[in-house]
Amino acid sequence: MKHFFLKTERIIWLMIFGVISFSAYTQNLAENPVVTCTPTSTSCLNSFDGSLHFLFAGGESGQDYDVNLHAGSGYSDDMPPATPSLGNLVFSGDIINELTVSNLAGGDYTLVLKPAGTPGLGNYYYSYNVPSPTAVEINILAPEAACLGSSITVTSNVNGGVEDGIKTYQWQESFDNDLYTDIAGKIYPSLDLIVNSDIYLKVVVKNNGNCPAESDAFLVKGLQTPEIVSKLSNPAIPDTACFYYDLNELPIMEVAGVPEYNITWHYNKPLSAIDNRYLIRKTDSIVSRGQKTPFEFGEEGIIWTRMSVKDLCYDIIPIVIRTSDIDLCSPIVVPSFFSPDGDNIYNRLYIKGLEEYSDPQISIYDRYGKIVFEGKKQNFVYPNGWDGVYLGKPLPSDEYWYVIRIKETKNKVGHFSLKRRK
Repeated sequence: MKHFFLKTERIIWLMIFGVISFSAYTQNLAENPVVTCTPTSTSCLNSFDGSLHFLFAGGESGQDYDVNLHAGSGYSDDMPPATPSLGNLVFSGDIINELTVSNLAGGDYTLVLKPAGTPGLGNYYYSYNVPSPTAVEINILAPEAACLGSSITVTSNVNGGVEDGIKTYQWQESFDNDLYTDIAGKIYPSLDLIVNSDIYLKVVVKNNGNCPAESDAFLVKGLQTPEIVSKLSNPAIPDTACFYYDLNELPIMEVAGVPEYNITWHYNKPLSAIDNRYLIRKTDSIVSRGQKTPFEFGEEGIIWTRMSVKDLCYDIIPIVIRTSDIDLCSPIVVPSFFSPDGDNIYNRLYIKGLEEYSDPQISIYDRYGKIVFEGKKQNFVYPNGWDGVYLGKPLPSDEYWYVIRIKETKNKVGHFSLKRRK
């Protein structure tokens, strides 16, 4: 009866002020119940051990309320929950009641209070959340490749999950990324490991012995170290063709069966696979006698040859390179005479041995020191040769002198006879 008189009294008041309508009659005029909720977080991200504890007070005295808890949120009278009730209670207004709903997952929930037995009263909707730890993210920090037999350190980096508590770690290994087994005794955030092959690693992290989270697989590639040897009985090269040596022709080979490796040359011994302080560039692969390098390359010099794999695994051997003087291996020979008189016998002056020299300059003088011809090696090698002509006129029979200026060695000076028939 109290509820009826409250409604009637409000309708009369509204009619007096001229704002009454039929929709106003359907408003919920009952005194709102007071709901207090205490949530309990789940212990793990995907566990079902959360709870909501409700305390009900107030409400319309003598009015019964049906209480149901549903998963989700955003419900209304126009969009009621379709999920089944997770917990329910019927209580009378103005009497304190309690409800605890357990075994809940983390997420949003809605409590629906429906006044019972009174047509026209709307439902009450209360939204709550069961807290849950954030997702656990585990990153493995390790080199992607390591030399076989070498020791590496692997570290796990854990983010998210339960903030408090004691974390425990269990490292696992696999050789095919399929079957994983625990690595005995490896229960700390970091792992020291000797790489003997390709190996896949995972780590399982727990908090206070619960909430296991597993990392993604991490592959550490095992690289074989190359082994370099000289094809000679000792690491020495015989005398080269002449004065210089092309390092691309070093008689070395890899004998460990490594399929892909990089070869570099160095004037001094490198201390690692990436130590290039004394690197000889590929464009400078021809070393010659007297060449200015970090050391003066003379008759004999040591070239350090390095084979490396992915700038990690490497082998180094010294190669002794010996060079002969260019005069010995490619002597320049100027004939003592030639006779440019048209009989096809010694008609031109050919100088042998110029081919091995880079850019020789040849000058010819008469007995008075006058230059009668200047040229380069192409002017004196077959089939060219000098024809004994100066300014379009044949030079007379006489003794002539030559100077051959050479970069690789000292200049050559001498004389020859030009002979013509009288």
